[in-house]
Amino acid sequence: MLKVRFINLILGIDAGSHKVGYAILDEKNSVFLKGIILLNDFRNELLKLLNDYKIETIVVGNGTGHKRIVEFIGEINPNLEIVVISEKNSSVEAKWRYLNSLKGLKGFFYKLIGYADKPLDDISAQIIAERYLKERGKKK
Repeated sequence: MLKVRFINLILGIDAGSHKVGYAILDEKNSVFLKGIILLNDFRNELLKLLNDYKIETIVVGNGTGHKRIVEFIGEINPNLEIVVISEKNSSVEAKWRYLNSLKGLKGFFYKLIGYADKPLDDISAQIIAERYLKERGKKK
């Protein structure tokens, strides 16, 4: 008999005052999708994400724009589980994760001066989702 297992996905969100980073992960920290979008466009993007993926839980970092994001989610689907967690140092961790992924002279130079040449909100969102999964794993 064929057994079908649905993967429960987590949507991590790092909301700022102008843009939103997001990442969709499974329970094993595998990343399905990451992106950065302007805050004004996030509502439509959220609708698309919820339509395209079986998202079980939305984890929002408690930074600048989190209250507005929580409102969006509640208006779109009040039945979704929303968890707000600390995003303390997620931006710093995202920067170093990105810098450590760079190779060659560029990687060496950027690490030396601690410079990231692109927005990292999507990596911060991934870290927020990973923290939630780690905490949830401890409670099981």
